[in-house]
Amino acid sequence: MASVKTFSAPSLRINVSPQIQAAFKKSLLAWIVVKIVQSLTSLAIWQVILDRSQNNYYYFGLKPVTNGWQGLLLGIWQRWDGIHYQKIAETGYSQDYLSVFFPFYPLLSHWFSALTGISPLIALLVVSNIMFIGLLVLVNLLATDLLGQEIGQWAFFGAVAFPTAFFFSAIYPQSLALFLILLSYYSFRKEHWALAGFAAFLAGLTHSTVFPLALLFAIEVFQRFRQHNKFQRIALGFIPFLPLLGTALFMAWRIRFGYPNYQQLEWSIWRVGFMSPWQFASTLVSFTLANSIDFIHWMDIAVLILACIVTVWCFKKLPFSVSIYQLSALVFIVFTGDVANPISSISRYILIMFPVFFFIGYQTQNKLIRMGVFELCVILQILLTGYFFLWGFVG
Repeated sequence: MASVKTFSAPSLRINVSPQIQAAFKKSLLAWIVVKIVQSLTSLAIWQVILDRSQNNYYYFGLKPVTNGWQGLLLGIWQRWDGIHYQKIAETGYSQDYLSVFFPFYPLLSHWFSALTGISPLIALLVVSNIMFIGLLVLVNLLATDLLGQEIGQWAFFGAVAFPTAFFFSAIYPQSLALFLILLSYYSFRKEHWALAGFAAFLAGLTHSTVFPLALLFAIEVFQRFRQHNKFQRIALGFIPFLPLLGTALFMAWRIRFGYPNYQQLEWSIWRVGFMSPWQFASTLVSFTLANSIDFIHWMDIAVLILACIVTVWCFKKLPFSVSIYQLSALVFIVFTGDVANPISSISRYILIMFPVFFFIGYQTQNKLIRMGVFELCVILQILLTGYFFLWGFVG
């Protein structure tokens, strides 16, 4: 009697390290807490939101979601640039001014909407919040890798509680951009170069503030070049150019389809352009004197000071490549702003400067300092979130 051989297919298993599992559990729990707080904030000022949302001017022709639970949980995020990203996700680059917004975030949301059948508004929020969880995991892992487990833990909470971290949940590309930046750098450190390069390329398609990522990788590649063989050197040499390639492809696409010059369009609509250091200083002083009782402006100044302090700290505590990333990000953001108020968006753009969260983790190792810093950050975040829901411009 012939024997019968049976074959069983091996089960597909993805091994995830305990460190990543622990980081994911903490990130998911933190995200749940954040969403509860945001929902309670919305509920507390719901009637005022309804009254303010009747002004359709802010929606640029987009239908506002203001009724019932959808208005309470979804429509509250239809604010400022989020309106433009929703329009792109729904209708593409149907108007010239929309072409200043980078494509990967609305495009990814459009694909997700088409795949699942959910509305583009929900898809945009789902993408932002999934990326928010992911970047929290990576902040924890990368800070732990660079500065140790305890600092990594508190850096993670710094990213959760930072006063303007609500933008990670909003219809904005900040969470996706930071996730891709952190993923590319963390993957590079672990020598997963294909993943690092792909994430860097997508980061270049997501937001203009990722240019400093190219400098970070250029330094990292230069430092590691002699440690690898010829084939590996060729592969490594491409990585610094990939963030720039993503942005270059977007700009080439704009030219191909006849959209106006990018810088001219930003200037004509938002008065955003390059400034010299003396222009920046002069404008900042003038605007501060004219808006001396504006709380948001003083918060922007505090954020600018924090970013400068973090930049100095980076050169003492973090790798040179990360320090140059922080410095170049600060320079890029400061000297390419609104010519009337050059730091008007710094409270949002600072979220791309991930060393800020490492700095918070490093400075809050003392329990009393930690409690004071996090309590202040949480209070400010709740207040700023409510102000944002009420159509206040935060950044």
